[in-house]
Amino acid sequence: MELRHRDTARIDESRLKQIGSGLIPYLRHLGELAQESEYTAHESSIFLPFDGDVLSSVDTLARSLGGKGLRSIVVVGIGGSSMGTRAIYDARLGYFDAIERERSPKMFFLEDANPVFLDRVLSMLLGAKSPEEFLVNVISESGKTLETAANVGALLSQLEKRFGGAARERLVVTTKGGSSLEGEAMKRGISVLVVPQRVGGRFSVFSPVGLFPLALAGLDIKGLRTGAQEMRDRCLSKDFLTNPAAVSAALRFLHYQEGKLTNVNFFFDPELESLGGWLTQLIAESVGKERDIDGKEIRGGITPITSIGSRDLHSLGQLYFGGPRDKFTAFVKSTGGSSNAESEGTISSDAFTFLPELSGKTVAGVKEALFQGARTAYRSVGLPYMDIELGGTDESSLGAFMQFAMIEVMCLAYLMRVNAFDQPAVELYKEEARKALGL
Repeated sequence: MELRHRDTARIDESRLKQIGSGLIPYLRHLGELAQESEYTAHESSIFLPFDGDVLSSVDTLARSLGGKGLRSIVVVGIGGSSMGTRAIYDARLGYFDAIERERSPKMFFLEDANPVFLDRVLSMLLGAKSPEEFLVNVISESGKTLETAANVGALLSQLEKRFGGAARERLVVTTKGGSSLEGEAMKRGISVLVVPQRVGGRFSVFSPVGLFPLALAGLDIKGLRTGAQEMRDRCLSKDFLTNPAAVSAALRFLHYQEGKLTNVNFFFDPELESLGGWLTQLIAESVGKERDIDGKEIRGGITPITSIGSRDLHSLGQLYFGGPRDKFTAFVKSTGGSSNAESEGTISSDAFTFLPELSGKTVAGVKEALFQGARTAYRSVGLPYMDIELGGTDESSLGAFMQFAMIEVMCLAYLMRVNAFDQPAVELYKEEARKALGL
C-alpha cells in the first residue's frame, strides 16, 4: 500500500511536518505498546495480528466446525461486531455471491432488527438437511445489544425446534471475557471465543470477531495478519514522512482545521464498498465527540462519506465539483489485477456498442481512464485529495489497509484531542429503545 499526497493535498509541506512533529510522542507510545504481549491499553489492538494464541484458538475451532458440508455462515452482530468481517468477505467473495450461486459456504449478516430478512435466513437454515450445513456466530461484547439479542432469540428457538440439541452445537459465541454472554454460553455448553477486554469493536477485526467467520469461509486469515503485521511496522515509524498513517492523519487534521468537515473516501473498486462502510464507522465513532479529553465541550468531528467510482460520479460528482468546498478526498484504488485480455474485457469491433471508437480497448482500460479523469478533474477545479494505492484486493492487501486505517484514526484522534475508543452518545438511542420495550 502506498500513500501519495504531494501536489494534490494542497497542504504546505512545512505545515505538514510541523503537525507531524507533534505526533512523535504518540508514535513512541504506540511503539512501546507494540513490544508488549498483553492488552494493557485500548491501543493494544495493534498487537492482535501478532497474537499466536488468537490464531490458534480460531484455527482449532474453525477446523472442528468447518468442512465441506458447510454451506451457510450466519454472523449475528452489528457495528464493530460485523462490519470488519463484512468488509473483507465482500471484497473477496460476497460482492460476487449473487452470480456465483454454487459456491459455498456463503456468509450472511443479521445486523438490524429486520423481520423480513430474518424470515428469509430462517427459511434457508430450516431447509438444511443437517445442522452441519450451517454455523451461527453470535458476536457481542456484552450480550446486551438489542438487535443482536432479538435476532438470536428468534433464530435459535426455531432452529432448536427443527434440529433439537444439535442446533446449539452449530452455535459459536464471540464476546469479551467475563461478560454475561460468556457465562450463559458456557452454562449451555456453547463454544466461546474470547476478545481481549481492552479491544473495542471497531478495532477488533484481527481478533476472533473477524478471523473466525473468515476462516470458516475459507479466506486466508494468515495472509490477512501478515499484511497487517507489515503495515503496523511502517505505521509505527517515528520518521514522520515515511509513516503513511501519521501523514494521512495529519492531512485530514489540517483540512479539518481549515473547515473541511467532510471526508470523502472514494473507492474505485466496487467490491470494496463494505470496506468503505467499515472505514466510515471507524472515523465517525472515533473522532465525533461532544467533549475533548479534558472534558471541554467541543462538538467536534469529521463526517466520512463512502463513494464508489465511477458510479457515484453520476450521483455525487456534481456536488463534489460544483458544491461547497468543505471536503477532503481520499482516492482508494487497487493497482493489482490480471493482465489477461479476456478478464480485462476486450471490446470487440463487431459487437453492438454505443461508441464504436472503443473497439479494441478493454473495460479495465476504461476503468483506469475514468479514475484518472476524476483525479484530473479534481486538480482542475482545485479540490484537495490524496491517493491510497492498494497492492490488490487480496487478504494481505486488505489487512494492510485496515491496520493502516486503525492506526491513522488513533493518530487523528490524538491530534484532535479526543478519545478514539469510546462512543458514549451511541447509548442514547439504546436507552430510549429499551424504554419503548419496557425493559
